[in-house]
Amino acid sequence: MPYLLLVLLLLATPLRAGPGIAALPAPAHASLIAQDDLAEAERFYPMSALRRISNQARAELRLEVEGRLIRQTYQLASGHSAQQAFDQLRTSLQGEADLLFWCEGRDCGASSLWANAVFARADLSAPDDQQLFTLWRLREQPQTVLALYAVNRANRRSYLHVEQLQTGSSLAELLPTAATWLRQLREDGELQLPASAQAPVEPWLALLVRTLRLDSTLRVALQGEQAEAWQAALLAGGIRAQRLTVLAATEAGTGLRLQRQ
Repeated sequence: MPYLLLVLLLLATPLRAGPGIAALPAPAHASLIAQDDLAEAERFYPMSALRRISNQARAELRLEVEGRLIRQTYQLASGHSAQQAFDQLRTSLQGEADLLFWCEGRDCGASSLWANAVFARADLSAPDDQQLFTLWRLREQPQTVLALYAVNRANRRSYLHVEQLQTGSSLAELLPTAATWLRQLREDGELQLPASAQAPVEPWLALLVRTLRLDSTLRVALQGEQAEAWQAALLAGGIRAQRLTVLAATEAGTGLRLQRQ
């Protein structure tokens, strides 16, 4: 009996946080239930919907990385949703990291594949319309990527899983998807391009043209030292003039900033 009591007490005791995830606070109203710090690990992170094809998890776009992996899984307190925890951490990363991919619900594909094939945690499997995922690259540590995955399970339990993977060398230039930029504009009302995209150069110009073509009704204001050059380049790329407005620059040395109108 004493042994059984000890086991129950250990199971009921929340984990103490180990090595932290860079740039991220602990989510509010959540208990840490699992964590790992692996010196060497391989990961693939989808950057498009994850599907089962020929009995394999496949994504049209994916990032494959290897290096030191720190991962933490949180269970959210009753009454707190995956969306709330996800939004908290996503907001905290703005200005600290560049968003590479963002999907929600069925746009992410099969949750069971995310849980088992990507994160190897069956308890993250949820209805496909109850999942959220973002993939980031840290600005101050360009060799480091962050992944956030949040779910509301059918049993009414909600989880947030966070991974930080640091490679041994800098990653090649990584571009977001056009759908991700469009989601940022719709959800946040603005989009900040990297400082390296001050001028309308490739591949950033082509990516922005693709983004604006995904929604022909979207109107944006352009702000930055070379906003007029961006406007001219977008017009040459087939974006209608009525959709573009130029605002005066407020800060030197920054990339282009777009505001949804």
